[in-house]
Amino acid sequence: MKVMEREQMRVPIRAAGAPSVMVTGTVNGALSRPGASETAVKWLLLIAGCAIALYLPVHFTRHPYRVNAFIPNLLGVVGGGMMLCGALFYILRKRVRAMKNLGHMKYWLNAHIMFCLYGPLLVLYHSGLSVKALNSGVALYTMLVVLFSGVAGRYIYRHFQLTLSGERASLKEMRGEVDGLIQEVTARFPDAGAMVQEAAGLFAPKPRQQPVGSLESLILMIRLDWSARRLTARIGRQLRSGGRALQSLTQRDRQAIEDGLRRMIGLEKNIAALEATTKLFSLWHALHVPLIWILVVTVILHMVAISLL
Repeated sequence: MKVMEREQMRVPIRAAGAPSVMVTGTVNGALSRPGASETAVKWLLLIAGCAIALYLPVHFTRHPYRVNAFIPNLLGVVGGGMMLCGALFYILRKRVRAMKNLGHMKYWLNAHIMFCLYGPLLVLYHSGLSVKALNSGVALYTMLVVLFSGVAGRYIYRHFQLTLSGERASLKEMRGEVDGLIQEVTARFPDAGAMVQEAAGLFAPKPRQQPVGSLESLILMIRLDWSARRLTARIGRQLRSGGRALQSLTQRDRQAIEDGLRRMIGLEKNIAALEATTKLFSLWHALHVPLIWILVVTVILHMVAISLL
């Protein structure tokens, strides 16, 4: 399937009144793009998580929470197991050489995120949304700190552009992808040059505004996110209410132009935020890993305390 997609992308694209152009910039597929099936799976998992979050309060309303009851204990075991498996297997996939070829890293990361989101949700309901002992409170609040730390880490990590293998893309790879997208978009619609220049100018590096600390890096990242969203929305409106030149294109071409510009804006944003992203991610990693070990110790102490009751 991937081979067929690559071959289709090599077909010369002729814009209205423009010579035939061979679009090769995005043919290599060096950088990862979310596919329709991957997006559908994420939505299904999100819906499943929301269903669990809504059902369990109803269950505990009809069946009041009792200490050592089967369902609460099962939630604790399953939730703790999900967190353990989500963290352990992700670390092993990254560190153990024998596991390097077991699937793309981005799928392991998605599984890690899913397990470490749903696991704490189950543990939260296992606690009955209350703290009845010191060891339980320490374990619960440590888990919540690790959870929020993971959410923050995910926000930072999503600013890295990934390759198909799930590794971080280099600046050269991202620039090559941007050049290919520009070539593809302008081949379909030559008048898109102004939009391309606007995106390039918005995210052009400004030496005086380069972040020097963690707070400045975070502010820059948030500002670039906001700018990218506004620019993407504005360009989308321009394309949907375009003039005669756009009306002469097919719906498929207009959608391809919008998708190409949206992806180009995202790449330009990630390039502009690369220094800030790298700095923040290094700091986050140095804080998150010790928190995980603290969580492991507190959970073990909690299990020992429960077994002695």
